[in-house]
Amino acid sequence: MNATTLTEQQRNTSTIRRNKKGAVHGQSGYCLMRKARPKARLGDGRGKYFPIWYVAIRKPGAQQLDTSSTNWFAGGATICEACLAPEVKPEARCNCTCQKALRAAIETELLAATKALTVTLQEGRVEQYLSLHQRTNRVATATVADVLAAVEGVRDPGGGWLQRPGPEIWKGKTWLAYRAALLRMARVVAPAKPETARLAEVLTRATVQRLQCVAQGVATPEELNLKARLDCNGGPNAVLRNAKGLFSVAACQHLFSHLALPDLREFRELPSLPSPVTGFVPWEPDVWAEFVKRSEALREKNPTLWAINAWLRRTGVRDDELLRARRSWIEVRGEQPALVIKDRGAADSILKQGKGRRIGICPELWAMVKDLPADAFLVADGLPKTVRYDLIYRDHCAFVAQFIPDRQKRNHELRMMAGSLVYLSHGLEAAADFLGDGLETTRNYYATPLSASAPLSAKAVDWTA
Repeated sequence: MNATTLTEQQRNTSTIRRNKKGAVHGQSGYCLMRKARPKARLGDGRGKYFPIWYVAIRKPGAQQLDTSSTNWFAGGATICEACLAPEVKPEARCNCTCQKALRAAIETELLAATKALTVTLQEGRVEQYLSLHQRTNRVATATVADVLAAVEGVRDPGGGWLQRPGPEIWKGKTWLAYRAALLRMARVVAPAKPETARLAEVLTRATVQRLQCVAQGVATPEELNLKARLDCNGGPNAVLRNAKGLFSVAACQHLFSHLALPDLREFRELPSLPSPVTGFVPWEPDVWAEFVKRSEALREKNPTLWAINAWLRRTGVRDDELLRARRSWIEVRGEQPALVIKDRGAADSILKQGKGRRIGICPELWAMVKDLPADAFLVADGLPKTVRYDLIYRDHCAFVAQFIPDRQKRNHELRMMAGSLVYLSHGLEAAADFLGDGLETTRNYYATPLSASAPLSAKAVDWTA
C-alpha cells in the first residue's frame, strides 16, 4: 500500500536514512559519520527533530564528539537552562559560559583529526566523503567524456555528427597533449573508466598531489620533497601544466561554456614541483664537426635530406615552420634574401610567442629556391604532405640521432645550436631576434653559456692585472 499519511512518510524516510551508508573510515582510526541531529529542547513540544544532517568525528576508543552547525551538543555535554530557552539567539548562546567546555572539546578533537582526515580525502575517498553531506539538489559537474565530446565531437553510427566538434583553438599536437593529461588525472579517480570521472573530482589538489606522490615514490603528500629539483618531478609538472592549459579562460569561454564546470580558481593556482633546469648543452666540438662533415656528404647521397639538414642547421627554423614554408615566404631587400616567419592567416598561424622574425639565407640556399613558383614548398616540393612530414620528423631525426643518441628533440638541437652560435658571435639580443624568442627563453634554453666555451676566472675581473 502506498504511504499517504505523514506518519507513514516519516517512517519510510527514516528507513531510507538508516539504510544509507553512514561513515567513511579514514587514516589513524578517524571516520566521517552522517547522522540525524539528536533531540533537543525536550518538553517544549517544538523542535524535537531537525532536518539538517551533519558530520560527526569519532576515533575508536575515545569519547565520541558530535558537532552540529550551531555547536549545541558535544558528546552529551550539558547545556544550561538559559541556553535552552527558545527566545535565546545563537549569538548569545555562543557567549554563555556553558559553551566554553564545549568549544574546548571541539577544538582539541578537530586539531587532532585534521591531519588524519586530510590524508583520508587525499587517498581518493573524496567521492565517499561527498556522498555523506552533499545535498540531493546539488548540480553535478561535467565528466571527462563531456570535455572530450566538446572538443572532438560525437559521431553517430551513420557517419554524421550527433555533436559537432567545437572551434579549433589549439594545434593538433597541443590537443593530444592536453587530452592525455586530462585522462591521466582522471585515472587517479576512476582507474577503470576515466571518461566517467567528474571534473569536480579530477581537477583537485588531492589528484595532483597523488600524481606527485607516485612520481616521487612516497605514500602521503606530507612526505613530498618540495625543495629539491628532482628529475621525476617533470612528469607530474607536465600533466598539471597541460591540464591548466586545457581549462584556460579562453577554452572555457569558447569550448566549455555549455558545461557545468567546477570552480577552477584553486586548481589554476596549484604550484608545480621544482624541476631541473634543462638548458641547452652544447655539442662537443669534435661531434659537431663530424656532424657537419656527414651532413655535407648527404648532398650527393640524398639531396632532399641534405636540403632539410641545411635549412634546419643554418636558419634555426622549427620543424613545423620548415614543413609549411613556401617560396613566397622569402623576401628580397636589396641583395639580401630573407626567410620571413610570421602568421599568414588561419592556414599558417605558426608563431608560438607572437613574435615574427627575418632570417637571412646564404647564397647556396637562395640559389636552390629562387626560381621556384611562389606557392612551392622550400623542401621536397611535389611530394605528398605525409611524405614530407616523415622526411623532416622521422628520417632527419634518425640521421641526427647518430650523433646525439641521448637527447630526445633531435631536430630541435640544431635550432638550439644555431641560436647558441649566434649568441657567441653577436650577443644575446641578436640570438633572441634570430630565434624569435624572448631574452629569458633564449638565455635559459637556447644560448650556450659563455663560460662553456671560454671559462671565466678571477683574472677576468681583476682590474689590477
